[in-house]
Amino acid sequence: MKKRISVLILMIVISCTVVYLERIYIKKALVLQDSVNVCFTNKELDIGDKITADDIVYKQIKSKDMEEFYVTNSEEIVGSYTNIPLSKFSVLSKLNFSSEMDMTFVSSTNNRLVTFEFDMESSNAWNIRRGQNVDIMYVDKENGYKLFHDIIVVDILVDNQNMEMSSEGAKYKYVSFEMPKQSAYELISNREKGDIEIIIK
Repeated sequence: MKKRISVLILMIVISCTVVYLERIYIKKALVLQDSVNVCFTNKELDIGDKITADDIVYKQIKSKDMEEFYVTNSEEIVGSYTNIPLSKFSVLSKLNFSSEMDMTFVSSTNNRLVTFEFDMESSNAWNIRRGQNVDIMYVDKENGYKLFHDIIVVDILVDNQNMEMSSEGAKYKYVSFEMPKQSAYELISNREKGDIEIIIK
């Protein structure tokens, strides 16, 4: 009789252990199904940087936050070039990279390609197109303003890599302009001292 009781108790203990382990396995499986591995930057990257495997780190995000243009396989972008600046631990989007053949170059050795960030809620950046000819006004907070005439819009890049986007879409645009070398250097060196506005003709 005692032997039967011992066997019964042992069977109950084994059954409870199996059920417990099964619940743990199911719980872990559900967590894995609810997340996906996505590529993030492992350091700050500037425009035109060539991507290497060391620049990329994998992180898990919730499946509901996944976008079709997020990079899930680092081999898709290794060897490509960034077309916007990326801060450390930014989620990597296929929209943020170009092949070497797609990289933009200036039409004259006397010109330079410069890129500035614009807040689409308070600038004309939302209303321009590639190839458009615009004027740029640099407004110095202490010394007035200066106009740069007939500047070509070379490229427009929307900030889709930021996961904290508003319900209306991305908040910022990066606009690349081709402009005379001296004007480009002047704008870049004074960028933090004032504001840049796009004037549409």
